[in-house]
Amino acid sequence: MSEVAGTAVPETRGSAREGRRTLDRPAPEDWIGAAPIFALGAGLAFALKRFYAGADAEALDFVLGPTAALAGAMSGVAFEAEAGVGYVSRDSAYLIVPACAGLNFTIAAFGSLLVGFLPRWRSGRERVLWLACAIGIAGVVTPCTNALRIALDVALRRHALPDWLSRADAHRIEGIVVYLGTLALLQVATARVLTGPRSTATWRSSRWTIAVPLASYLVVALGLPWLRGAGARPGFDHHAWVVLSISLVLTGLLAALLRRSQPIEVSFQTDGSSLARSEGASRPAEVSASRGSSPSATRDRRSGSMSRESTRCLQGRPDRSRGSRS
Repeated sequence: MSEVAGTAVPETRGSAREGRRTLDRPAPEDWIGAAPIFALGAGLAFALKRFYAGADAEALDFVLGPTAALAGAMSGVAFEAEAGVGYVSRDSAYLIVPACAGLNFTIAAFGSLLVGFLPRWRSGRERVLWLACAIGIAGVVTPCTNALRIALDVALRRHALPDWLSRADAHRIEGIVVYLGTLALLQVATARVLTGPRSTATWRSSRWTIAVPLASYLVVALGLPWLRGAGARPGFDHHAWVVLSISLVLTGLLAALLRRSQPIEVSFQTDGSSLARSEGASRPAEVSASRGSSPSATRDRRSGSMSRESTRCLQGRPDRSRGSRS
């Protein structure tokens, strides 16, 4: 317990953001506590991967159907079901086949949400609920992302490409941008929802938020195929080089945009007083000075402090003398 102006304030993990779930990287004990749910999630992902490897168009219609409907709405192209094939657009000569189901993206999204947020929940019940939420979110986002990718591909086929860019590489780059971009935006959006609209995530935590979808995408796009022997096939080296380079460039751009959008932190304690600080820096001097002072003097100091911090916030500059962003 600590005291601010004679009022007891409970010290909780991440108390600088009291009453709000933090985005700090989980502690080792959080990972250990979440290990059983991670094992269950890994088993579910493995089962989905095995199902996807041997499924035909009819078995995957629960994904191909919504994907074709959304892609048709986005691109203005009509897709019709074709037995044993999937969905076909005769006007644009475009096929939506089982390879377009995007269940690899489902696995990547599920893994990213699980690794990124599961250890931050404290109880077993919360972790099980988050496992179910991650499954649902990944399942809903998959057909939307597939449809966007197909609509862009249909539009791209109507235009000529530069001589240095092959149709296969254009298709590959388009997939990387859509799938990895969606994973990163989904991770950031989920983090903002879990922390509230006035998120005070530090830049270190933001890098963690971006690194998780990148790792998840690379594992599914390159790691698993390589383990299954795809590395020995002709053309895999070129594929891996394109995936790695575009993924790193795209992640760097997203990370730079996210860093520029970091807010200045203003934390409010339970007694209503303001303790404005830059990313977790403490203010022991003000706390100690408040002890033994008269109530009027304490209110004056707080008022002046809040005015100074408000001025800094309006000017868009954090108080660098009180601490730096971690």
